[in-house]
Formats: sequence, structure tokens, C-alpha cells
Amino acid sequence: MASWLRWIIGQPILIIEDGKIIPKNLKRARMTEDDLKMQLRMQKIADITKVKHATFEVSGYMGIELYPEHAQVTKKEFDSLKQAIDLIAKKLDIEPQALPSSNKTNKNLFQQIEKIHQNETQNNKQ
Repeated sequence: MASWLRWIIGQPILIIEDGKIIPKNLKRARMTEDDLKMQLRMQKIADITKVKHATFEVSGYMGIELYPEHAQVTKKEFDSLKQAIDLIAKKLDIEPQALPSSNKTNKNLFQQIEKIHQNETQNNKQ
């Protein structure tokens, strides 16, 4: 990118590296440490030491890379791991440990509240 274009558009600013805040870059991004911590909390990150890199992007958003051991597992990854465990257990002819299954229809909070309300309504009629 041409230097004049970079001057007009800007470029990402590295504000966390290896779990440590870079104060000089934080100041360049015109952010306070409290602003940074709020942004991390909004991303459900409570511990800065879990962050490998964080950049303040030109768009105003924050790009965050966690260390692999702290990265969140996706539902697809969890299901894949569960299938592998079930397959191994089947091959060894043992009963797999009870793991939560994403294939089960888990009731969400709204369904639970609705059921409680229905039960209360039925109890009031009696």
C-alpha cells in the first residue's frame, strides 16, 4: 500500500502482544486501558494473558487472536470429538462416558419458562 494511502486510510495498531498491553500503541489508538478491557469483556475475554495478539483495526473494531489453548471450541468441533470418542468406545466394546449431546433437543430458557407457566396455570385451575 502506498504511504500516502496508508496515511489517509490508516493501518491496524497492535495493542496487545503475548498477553501484554502495549501502552504506546494504546495511546496511539486513543484508547484507555478501561476501554480496552471493556472491549475484551464484550468478546467474553476476562484475562488479557489469554490474548496472543489484539489489533485496533481501521474500521474501529478490535481483532483478537487467543492462544490456541484458550480458543473457544465450536459446536462442530465438539460434535466431531464426541463422534470420535463414541467410535473408539464402540470399537473397544465399552460404554462411552455420558457426554452432553448436541443432537438432543435441549430446552432453551424460554421453553423452560413456558413449561413452568403452563404448570402454574394447571395448578391454579385445580
